[in-house]
Order: sequence, then C-alpha cells, then structure tokens
Amino acid sequence: VRRATMGHISFGIAAFDPDKVKAELQKRNLNAREDTGATNDSPPAEHDIHTAKYKSYHTTTPNGYDLQISNGTRETRTTR
Repeated sequence: VRRATMGHISFGIAAFDPDKVKAELQKRNLNAREDTGATNDSPPAEHDIHTAKYKSYHTTTPNGYDLQISNGTRETRTTR
C-alpha cells in the first residue's frame, strides 16, 4: 500500500521582492527561512536571495505545515 504525503505548500508571487516578503512574514510572527536552491558548488550569487535566480522563503504555519513563498510562477518556471 502506498500512501501519499505532502511535503509543503508553495505559492509563487510574480513581483517577488525578498525584503517585502520577509517583512510581511515577520509582521505575522512567522519565521522566514531563505531558500534559493543553491548547493555547495553553486556560485556565490546563487546563495544570496537578492541575486539568486530562484528566491523563496519557507515558514511553518500555525498548524504545522511548511509554507513556501517564492518567485516561481508559470512564467518563470524552469524545467530540470
């Protein structure tokens, strides 16, 4: 028997501004954890949320879900 699980919920914002998104999360007492998708061998610019191609924050909702807010939209989606 296979059971489905959900790791997180993600919402993409077209006009993603890292500083504004972080401020809005903090205003709601939600911890904003940066996620740029960078790995150890990624160039330095990919580690900074202001210069990375992919920008996102993760937070945990009051009921325990991992919520991700990112710049990933249909228009900016990439395939791997």
